[in-house]
Amino acid sequence: MEIDSAKRYKFTELAKLSKFLEIDFEKILEKYDQASFIETSIVKGPFFRGLVNGSISDQDSVIVAQKCALSFHKDMRSSINYAIELCIAWLLEDLILEKLKTLGATIDLDGSDQGRDFLSKYSISVHPDFIFKGQSKSIAVELVTSWDDYWIKNDVLDLRSSKYEKLINTSSETFVLAIDVLRREGMFLSAAEIRSNSVKRVNPAWGNKLVYSYSGINKNRNSLDVTLHQLLST
Repeated sequence: MEIDSAKRYKFTELAKLSKFLEIDFEKILEKYDQASFIETSIVKGPFFRGLVNGSISDQDSVIVAQKCALSFHKDMRSSINYAIELCIAWLLEDLILEKLKTLGATIDLDGSDQGRDFLSKYSISVHPDFIFKGQSKSIAVELVTSWDDYWIKNDVLDLRSSKYEKLINTSSETFVLAIDVLRREGMFLSAAEIRSNSVKRVNPAWGNKLVYSYSGINKNRNSLDVTLHQLLST
């Protein structure tokens, strides 16, 4: 199965981002060379490399699509495209995690998908992606990304209602690390700030799901380096 051009573009940008961050992308992939997706014989490392290189086997695509036939989570996407988007998100999380560690951060994955498996709908949760241990406290960090002009043109960040409610109701202090992949820029936003500037609406692009839209985000925009150091200084 050939990967469509939009997804190939994202994998190309991931590779470019790894060079920008001075993180060896192959080292990220090597971590998965001895692990298979649960209840399959598909080894994660070669599967991820296939995606990066533009194609996976038809057999693998059928198996993965069957595991990702989750109507609520995949929105208007096909099951296989939903799965590929998950893999893109995982690899981006890994890149950011490794970069932060090279900068001296004590940080770990914390989301339900930290094992990089295609989960059943009963196993999917909205835990923040990272737990960062700062100088005086630990905080939860949710990673969100933009691959186009939506944020900068509309000056707004959309969060699913379930994710938003988890962010603002968690017992730990929570932040959002928002990364504009193409511009190598970012924003480090507190959940409290998001709550004070958000309105609820329906998002047609996400299957008419309820979202909370945080307006006026671009005033917080910085270079990616500055954004990551804002997290480190928390």
